[in-house]
Amino acid sequence: MNGRLILDAVKFGVAQFGLKRGKFTSLAMLLEPRDLPGADWRLSTQRTVRAAVIGKVDEVDRRARRQNCIAAWGFFSNSSTAQEVLIKVGPLASLGDAESRVVSFETRMMSRAQIVRGVSQIRVVRDLELPGVGSIIGFEHVMSAGRAKGRDFKDVVGNVGNILFMITCSGSNQGWAWNDVVTVAASQREKILALRQSD
Repeated sequence: MNGRLILDAVKFGVAQFGLKRGKFTSLAMLLEPRDLPGADWRLSTQRTVRAAVIGKVDEVDRRARRQNCIAAWGFFSNSSTAQEVLIKVGPLASLGDAESRVVSFETRMMSRAQIVRGVSQIRVVRDLELPGVGSIIGFEHVMSAGRAKGRDFKDVVGNVGNILFMITCSGSNQGWAWNDVVTVAASQREKILALRQSD
C-alpha cells in the first residue's frame, strides 16, 4: 500500500469518530436492498464520513464541515447478476452548494478519466429528467484494464434540496440499462423526500 492510500485510510478512520445525529439521519436516507430493481440484492458495506476529510477539499466541503455535515455510503451487490451499486447521500451546507457540486462533477469525472488506468472515454448524459430533483447529470464508461476490466459503469449525480446523492451502477456484459439506473435514482429521491417530510 503506498503512502497516499495509507493516508486516505487514516483519514477515513478519523472521519468515523464523533458522528452523532447526522450519522443516523444520513444512514436513514440510504436505500435498502429491497429498494433496488430485481431480487438477490444485499448490502455489502455501509459507512459514514464527515465532510472535508477524504479527497480534495474545496469551499463547498469546508462549509459542509463547519455545519457538521455527514454523508452515508452504501455498497450493494447482486450474486445472481454480478451487478453492483454504490450510493453516497448526505447534506451540504445549502441548496446552492448542492447544485454547484452536481454541475462540477463533469469536470471531476473528466479528470478521473485522465488519471485512472483503464477508464475509457466518458460519455456525459445531460438529458436525464427526474421530477423533484433540482439538478441531475449522468455519466457512463467501460473499464478497459485493471480488476474491473470489461465492466460497464453508469453514474448519476443529483440533489434534492441541499441533499446530494451519487449513484454508481456497474455490471458485466451490457451492464445496466439507463431506465433501471434512473429507477434507482427515483427511489433515492423518494427516500430523501420521505425523510425530509418526517422531520
